[in-house]
Order: sequence, then C-alpha cells, then structure tokens
Amino acid sequence: MTKCLLCRSGKIDELWLGKMYIRRHGNAVHENCLYLSSNLVQRGEEDKDICCFTLTDIKAESERTRYLKCFYCHKSGANIGCCGPKCQRTFHTLCGLKNGAQNQYCRTYQSFCHSHIDKYSRRPAKDQKCTICMDTLIEQGRSFRFTKYIVGRCCNRGWHHKRCLQQYANSAGYFFKCPLCNDTNKFRM
Repeated sequence: MTKCLLCRSGKIDELWLGKMYIRRHGNAVHENCLYLSSNLVQRGEEDKDICCFTLTDIKAESERTRYLKCFYCHKSGANIGCCGPKCQRTFHTLCGLKNGAQNQYCRTYQSFCHSHIDKYSRRPAKDQKCTICMDTLIEQGRSFRFTKYIVGRCCNRGWHHKRCLQQYANSAGYFFKCPLCNDTNKFRM
C-alpha cells in the first residue's frame, strides 16, 4: 500500500485529506498534508512540482517529522503542529481530524488541536438546522460538541455540520463564501 510521506497514512479520502499525489518510486502525498504540514513552503513550479511544493522539500519535512510523536495516537511522524498559544502538541492529519482538530485552508493554513479550536459563546437552538444540508444540526439524544459544528463569523446566524462545510468548501474552492450573507473575508477566518 502506498503511504503519504507526510502523515504516513495510506487512506484515500478526498473530502478530508485531499487528492493523493503519487510520483515515481512510490513517493505519495495527500494534498491537504502538503498545505497543513508545519514547515513546508511553496517554492516550486506549478507544472513540475506537486502543488508548487518540491519533492526535496517534502522529503525533508518527512524526515524532520520522523520522530515527532502524535498527541492522539502516540506514534511517530506527526506532521502538524497546533498553532494555539504556547501549545506544543503535534499530530497526524488524520488523527487530528478524528479527534476534533480544526484546520484552516486559507491564508497561512493553520491547524489547532481540540483544546484550541474556536469556542462559541452561544449554542444552537435545539431545532436548529444545518444551513447547507438542512438536516437537524444536533440529532436527538446527542449533545453539542464544538468539534462537530461551525458557525460563521460573518453574520453569526448560520450553523453548519463540519462535514457539510468541508464538502461545500471543496466544491466552491476559490469562491468559498458564507452560504447566508455571501461574505468571504470574515467567513474564511
């Protein structure tokens, strides 16, 4: 099985991990791992490299993270560092996703462990619907969890399932905006 050089997982999941790029000699990497890995910088060429990341830089980042322990699974090779103030936690892309980490796919591509994600001052109403899929936000018998739901910072009205918002972001790409007020700046923060 081909594994990502950065997160060391062979899982194929375009929604959460992005496209898996496979190059000669079995070198493979998830698109989102490229953007979220702590020390990678885009300085390659669009037509020659992977999303403008050079294979040399990707391999160097893989080597750098080789001995970093994942906060969640306690295995080595953690490729993401939490950007929370004074937080030293590192984790694999997939482990972070499974445990409620929050990744920002814009500007500087920051990631936050479950302890440093946005905590909202208000909670959704019991009958609140996801503004994307229109299903009830919180299923009956379930409790509210900050790691499963997101409210837009722009108009502060619309609550979304994290999965629905990720699907919407993947399909909208550059045109990603609030589905209620069409704001792009505050909504993407």
